[in-house]
Amino acid sequence: MKQPDLFNPRLIEPQRIPSALKERDQWVLYKLLPTPERAGKFRKIPMQPNGKPASVADPATWSSFSAVVDHLDAQNNLNLSDAMRMDGIGYVFDGSGACGIDLDNVVQADGVLHPRAKELLDSIPGYKELSPSGRGIHIITLGSPPWTGQRSAEIDVEVYTDKRFFTVTTQTLQGSSANLEPSVDLSVLASYAEHRSSDKVSSVDPFANLKEPDPAWTLERVRDELLAKLPDYPYPEWRRVACALHHQFRGDLDAYELFDAYSSRGDRYTGSSDTRKLWDQIDGTRGKNLVTIATLVHIVKAKTDVSRILEQSTQASSAEPLLMSLKDAKRQIRSVDWLVDQVIKSESLVMLAGAPGGGKSYCALDLALSIATGKHWMGQYETKQGDVIFVACEGRDSMLRRTLAWESLKNDGQDVDHAYITRAEIVVGTEPDAENSTEALARFIDEKGIKPRIIFMDTMNYTLGNRKENDSNDMTAYFQTLARNLIRRYGATVALVHHTNKDAVDIRGSTVIRGALDFLAMVKQKDGQFVFQNVKHKDREELAPIYFESRLTQIALADGKVEENMALFPAEKRIKDLALTVGQRELIDCMKQSVGIDGEIQKKTLRQRLGVESGNWARDYVKPLVDLGYLQEVDRITLRLLKTGDTIDDDFND
Repeated sequence: MKQPDLFNPRLIEPQRIPSALKERDQWVLYKLLPTPERAGKFRKIPMQPNGKPASVADPATWSSFSAVVDHLDAQNNLNLSDAMRMDGIGYVFDGSGACGIDLDNVVQADGVLHPRAKELLDSIPGYKELSPSGRGIHIITLGSPPWTGQRSAEIDVEVYTDKRFFTVTTQTLQGSSANLEPSVDLSVLASYAEHRSSDKVSSVDPFANLKEPDPAWTLERVRDELLAKLPDYPYPEWRRVACALHHQFRGDLDAYELFDAYSSRGDRYTGSSDTRKLWDQIDGTRGKNLVTIATLVHIVKAKTDVSRILEQSTQASSAEPLLMSLKDAKRQIRSVDWLVDQVIKSESLVMLAGAPGGGKSYCALDLALSIATGKHWMGQYETKQGDVIFVACEGRDSMLRRTLAWESLKNDGQDVDHAYITRAEIVVGTEPDAENSTEALARFIDEKGIKPRIIFMDTMNYTLGNRKENDSNDMTAYFQTLARNLIRRYGATVALVHHTNKDAVDIRGSTVIRGALDFLAMVKQKDGQFVFQNVKHKDREELAPIYFESRLTQIALADGKVEENMALFPAEKRIKDLALTVGQRELIDCMKQSVGIDGEIQKKTLRQRLGVESGNWARDYVKPLVDLGYLQEVDRITLRLLKTGDTIDDDFND
């Protein structure tokens, strides 16, 4: 048997792969990443064609065979970024009948095959190929093996039927078949059932255990008897807890939820995005020192100083160096984790700014509810669904009314889950024990088990407390507190709603504010609609302007009364600029539906229907519309609608 060259993705020959595998949407791409604790070794991280991580436990992240092969073909012809370049393809086992057998390091340097490997190859029909290194062999067949997991006698044998993926090279061996036989007899594997090499169990190092998952340890028992007694650990130790749970429960998502709940108790917890990323990276981990549930049992029973043992076992391989080469540092770069695809990234600081009544709060609410429901924002930008918190510092009742309208128009009238609103403002940087501090908010989040993906603060000036927005030192301290108590703690994005200056051309306050932001958008009125204009984006080119218009609907309040409110929808750019705010447009639309042109309505009734407070009602709403010829003040309490702006005749050009 001739030793081949190392695997190259361009050598894949699809015709060699069984149709029974190609016709299933159980394919992933993978990237090779160096393993610090095993010099010269690489881990294979499952990926999707869009550059995002895949998970062997989540079918939604798997792809069709054609999709992964097309990606490899494209990258051979296009100048793709490193984040989008992949090292090969793989097939995911999902427990539906396919069985994968991995024979590790059985091909010698001269191409000679180990006799025990040859015995298995000759005994088991199926698809047979060399691994990417050329030193191992993969067999994929259809049948029920007598055991799954890892065994070692004269050679290392791994057998999997679920929650694992095998690389596929199409470097097939003699006897490989593109037609899989059903119900293959795999009893030849039984001879490996009791074999384990002696160096895999150590009385000194509890992490050297390598055993099959112990069925006695259920999720509930692990939670109550083990995790409840373990403290919060730094990264190397925390990762080993994940490895133990992953091994015990074979990567099951219920076990991930248990790990995430355990992690959330610690001060270092930054959100489920980090715990899920770590969990998915464990898939496919192999080696003689796998961490299993026996590790946690050993620690708890022996009352061992686990921090000391773990530190000793990992300090040589897991410590982050103070200085590293650019070559090594570049390998740590990952693709952007988008919360709203190509718009807002996870764990960032963003701002929506605009003039009073210009629609910034409507826009913020629409973004928040889109994330809470997992809907595409404005029908085109994919969102990552998760918990959303809205810190309503002003106009809380108005926000609730607008939520009712959004649910009616954009959520089939159903309540939005995973969304929360405060009863009052939160002050960033006030005394930690204060009931409206960010620390108090964090305690409430932890107690309720909320895992926020994004936290909106409407508006920023209400959250400043005694700080001044024009003071650079005050604003630096403000952003440091936000980062420590909310962004890093939960891995969440914080979105600030803020006001523009008098000329409405830039945000108010110190230049420190703009410098701290990852993303800034100005929301303003133009041509009878409002525009979402991205003016700063750290992670890509600035977005093209996004245009919105409103649609009115009736909403039912808790006391049985009915009002009107609106939600936002994407729209084409209008031509003529009438300089109307979204609040003014909402007033006109409300009168149009309520009384029509030349109809009259009392100011108080109209204001109640709109959910607008009386403060600046006359200045911001009534007077501008009277001056523009839309309204007539019949008397002190009554308004008449003169035109709606719906036709060219009344100066509104669609």
